[in-house]
Amino acid sequence: MDYLARQILVYLLLAALWGFFIGWLIFKVNYKVKLHKIENIWKINVLSLEQQLEELRSSKTGRGGAGKTLSPKAVTKQK
Repeated sequence: MDYLARQILVYLLLAALWGFFIGWLIFKVNYKVKLHKIENIWKINVLSLEQQLEELRSSKTGRGGAGKTLSPKAVTKQK
């Protein structure tokens, strides 16, 4: 009877390890997909903000402020 209990315990442990491994793989794949989507959103946001900053810099220098640069703090204050 002791042999049967050990066999059940060993196979339950193996099943738990197998389940953990499969769950970890699924989580890893889903995490990469979500991370890729979030990175793309951030890249779009950064490019948009850089474009707005460049437009503000060019409009600032176009109005007679030649040589003046616009700092990021000034950009946020103008909004």
